[in-house]
Amino acid sequence: MKHTVYHLTHCYETACGCDEIKDIGIFATYQDAVNAQKLVANKSGFKRYPDGFYISERVINHLEWAEGFATWDTEKQAWID
Repeated sequence: MKHTVYHLTHCYETACGCDEIKDIGIFATYQDAVNAQKLVANKSGFKRYPDGFYISERVINHLEWAEGFATWDTEKQAWID
């Protein structure tokens, strides 16, 4: 049986071009995640980036990135393991 939860994050790009990501919480229902977003949306930091909220559906005990990942090498202009 598949058990789904909802992961609420907040992300924005800093002045240096880096992503700043905050894990806000994991919730049993989508509506719980929406309610949590409403609770923090007007708080310091979050209110400066109102479009930075993301709710993603996650499956418990499901392995992600099972094949690993590659990184783009800008100097070599190639993917590396």
